Amino acid sequence: MDFQNAVRFVLEMEGGGQIVSHPNDPGGLTKYGISLGAHPELGPVGIRNLTEEQAIGIYRSKYWIPLKLSRFSPRLALPLFDAAVNHGPRKAGELLQMALNRLGAGLVVDGIIGGKTVAVAKSYAPRRVLVAFLTERLRFYQGLENFNVFGLGWQKRIIEIAISA
Repeated sequence: MDFQNAVRFVLEMEGGGQIVSHPNDPGGLTKYGISLGAHPELGPVGIRNLTEEQAIGIYRSKYWIPLKLSRFSPRLALPLFDAAVNHGPRKAGELLQMALNRLGAGLVVDGIIGGKTVAVAKSYAPRRVLVAFLTERLRFYQGLENFNVFGLGWQKRIIEIAISA
């Protein structure tokens, strides 16, 4: 999946331009999925005034490009991008490495998606990596203290990714 399709998916999952500030969400004030907690440099006014174009620019510059997601099969690019948006780029890398290790890879889990992680991911069938990665994300979600509040939505999101990837 290319960036344009992936960002459209994320924007839809994140409720579009709706401004949200749920008391159980550690990200706090959020618009287009861009949260004040992850982007304090924007400030509350910046989040409230954020345009869709600005959000797409942030997604490209802070998530897609740094993780070099074009290196991955289209089937894995969307789930990695979504995980980076939801959990942060480093945690997305850790979850990928943990998933690959469950397949027998033996990687160091450091969250850095470097050449070795990419090569190992490409050495397995994309569907196997996808299933292992989404399973790892579900495990991660289930361990969060606010799972009882957001868990159903997160599980639906994983299903949407599995269908779309």
